[in-house]
Amino acid sequence: MKESHVLAFVGEKRAGKGTAADIYRKISYSHHNLPISRHTFSDVVREILQKRDIPFGRKTAQDLVMELINENASNDTLSKIVEERIWADPNSHIILDGIRLWPDYHMICRFPSYHLVYVTAPARIRHRRALLDSDKVDEINISFEEFCEKEKHQLELDIPIIGANVADFFINNIGTRAELERKVIELREKIKF
Repeated sequence: MKESHVLAFVGEKRAGKGTAADIYRKISYSHHNLPISRHTFSDVVREILQKRDIPFGRKTAQDLVMELINENASNDTLSKIVEERIWADPNSHIILDGIRLWPDYHMICRFPSYHLVYVTAPARIRHRRALLDSDKVDEINISFEEFCEKEKHQLELDIPIIGANVADFFINNIGTRAELERKVIELREKIKF
């Protein structure tokens, strides 16, 4: 079995976890010539929705995940799929974007080497980001009240708890992209992944 090193990101929607993961991956390759594969839970969800000919959006994704949870009481269907993909990946260094449930966290703990990074930002900032640049069809022109209400969905509730209680590193993403890049560079120096 190969030695896999997993750097996982957890964070509320629009907090910047995907951007932070991309920056980390780019820095690792350009400065250290270290190829890192990237896996996301949303890629698996997107693929399943695509096979069902259902457009990808936050609501359709959540509905699918809830369906999978209802079919499997342990809530680990997606985690198992992602874990299989990580083990099958030829790269030994992996970035995993989108931890949101406890089974996701328990899955990364099965790898010999892992770190969890919590990327967060206040709701107002994240709402503004959703309005400016959303890849989810159901977030275009969403009101702040609707945005906050959607954070009460069952699939969103564990995110800040996991981040606050078990994350190894914390990034408060309240500034510009350049500031986030600086924080990710600092993170890269601490992890030595």
